[in-house]
Amino acid sequence: MDSNTFITNAFQSLTERSGKKGAAARFVQQQDGATVEAQFVEAIIATYSEQESGGESTHHMLTLLGLFQDLLDKCSWNARRLTRALQREAEVGTIDHIYGVDTVESTSVDVGVSCELAHIDEIISNDYAHLTIEWSRLSQVVAPDRDDAQLYMFAPSQYDEASDTWVQVHKCEDFGSALVAMDLEADRLAEKSRQEAKQKLLQLRELQAAA
Repeated sequence: MDSNTFITNAFQSLTERSGKKGAAARFVQQQDGATVEAQFVEAIIATYSEQESGGESTHHMLTLLGLFQDLLDKCSWNARRLTRALQREAEVGTIDHIYGVDTVESTSVDVGVSCELAHIDEIISNDYAHLTIEWSRLSQVVAPDRDDAQLYMFAPSQYDEASDTWVQVHKCEDFGSALVAMDLEADRLAEKSRQEAKQKLLQLRELQAAA
């Protein structure tokens, strides 16, 4: 287990997603490199090579750069998950596996970090600082005109129906504010899930009534 970074397991989670971002993450993962950061560099170089050969790029460079924010968002979620597991253990003691409840042991395996509660902030902050440096270096080459672009510890994109665009509602640069934002986001997603489930049940009732 890599106990001093959330990056490794968080990136693996990105590669397991569907859609364009999942495909882009798998493209990065396929590159030679001892670290995720090195694989990003190789992915950008491979994309340049595709363009130079006159072929169509497999993935847009800005899509590859955008994965850095998705990666940090996942790192933050994993750090929150480990934080909550450690806090729960501190309150009630070590617990055996209970359905729907993360134990510290299982959570540590899933997120790739094993540490005390007091060290989580330091680890995620180091991940943020490290990825920001790598992202900045690549951005200067790939998108030098995007002076307003910034990488955040936690800034998930959310679709805004009013403007028909994807916006970053939360823009957190430290773990304390990220935890607050993630709690709000978790509540929002839970409510969205409840509403979707209710709508499906209402549709099922209509189908049964029409049968």
